[in-house]
Amino acid sequence: MKKIFKCFVLGMVLLCCVQSPIFASDVIENQKQYDTIVEEVFQDGSYLESYVVVSEHAEVFRSSKKTGTKTYTAKTSSGKVLWKAILHASYTYTGTSAKCISTSLDTSVLNSNWKITKTNHYASGSSAIGQVTAKKYIDGNATQTINANLKLTCTASGKLK
Repeated sequence: MKKIFKCFVLGMVLLCCVQSPIFASDVIENQKQYDTIVEEVFQDGSYLESYVVVSEHAEVFRSSKKTGTKTYTAKTSSGKVLWKAILHASYTYTGTSAKCISTSLDTSVLNSNWKITKTNHYASGSSAIGQVTAKKYIDGNATQTINANLKLTCTASGKLK
């Protein structure tokens, strides 16, 4: 009986020491939105603002992963949205380094006088970069151009800024 008990205890200890695989249900996700910042104000009172949303994925026994977005919104002086650009990025970080592993860029126009004429996005080290050119047209002529440069960086400790 004592041998069976000892074998059982030894088996349980060994079972606890073996690292188990991590399943999707083991990943905890948390989202945070950071304060909105006015990036630029134009002569007509319209302005460009930005904010960051972060999703954290805490994984046991692995380097951490973080995804986030940086949203730029162009608004009239009264606060009506003209157009939006959203830079999406995913990162891995270990505490000593960080790397941007994917990017994408979405745009939408909510005012018929505006058009997005150029977009670009890419990863560069620990940063995601997005570039948007938007133009306002009156009677077929471009009357205003906004060049928005979006950048979202992950620090080695996993902070997005």
